[in-house]
Amino acid sequence: MINYLYNCIQNDRMVDLLLLQQNGMITVDEQIELDAYLMQPDGTAASVLFMLWQDDKLRMSILQQQLIASQFNLYHT
Repeated sequence: MINYLYNCIQNDRMVDLLLLQQNGMITVDEQIELDAYLMQPDGTAASVLFMLWQDDKLRMSILQQQLIASQFNLYHT
């Protein structure tokens, strides 16, 4: 799933920085670098794509949990 981000954004460093920021592991210098990337013309589109990817990832996680719960209920009823 992360490969999708690298293929779509076409800036591996920006993806790395976005992932670090998401996980709260970004340094001040890296945040400055990320801010500079996001100010570039394609930076906004990359940021939006990253947010959509996060939403999809969350939805998939919820669906997987629901599937596991339904399978558990089938086996234990």
